[in-house]
Amino acid sequence: MTEPVMPDGLAVEEFSRIYQSHLKGHSEALIDEIKEMLSQPVHPDVSEIQVEVFPDEYGDGYASIEMYFEGRNKKIDRKDQSFFPGRSLSFAKYADDLPMTDMEAYEDRFSVEDVTVDLVKQWFASCWEAAGGRMYKLPVKLAGHEDFGDGDVIALTDSY
Repeated sequence: MTEPVMPDGLAVEEFSRIYQSHLKGHSEALIDEIKEMLSQPVHPDVSEIQVEVFPDEYGDGYASIEMYFEGRNKKIDRKDQSFFPGRSLSFAKYADDLPMTDMEAYEDRFSVEDVTVDLVKQWFASCWEAAGGRMYKLPVKLAGHEDFGDGDVIALTDSY
């Protein structure tokens, strides 16, 4: 099977529609992955969780999402099977079949990195909601890495 390729010269709306359709194909897997994470114990020293979406800066066709557990006492016994401060967790590693994009073909039109980070943020937030994450006991926020995307931070839980 050949890798999907984003056509050059699309308007941002059409680019977004195509990219979203590829993300949606992974929604069920991401919802299951989030449900699994939500069912795992979290160390009591974790005070909040931050989810960051990293841009696909080279147009290689993947999504990169990392969850960071923030809190005090980061020197916890590593035998502890819970999520502890300083630990991170990757999501959606299977989303590596997104459309490859010629970044230079779009550089005068819009920032592909910003658009795709925002689309992945929206996708992750909707899957988080579908997995029942809104009522999670800890504050969880979602943002683009290093201010990629629109800069908006999305509160994924009511406790944030």
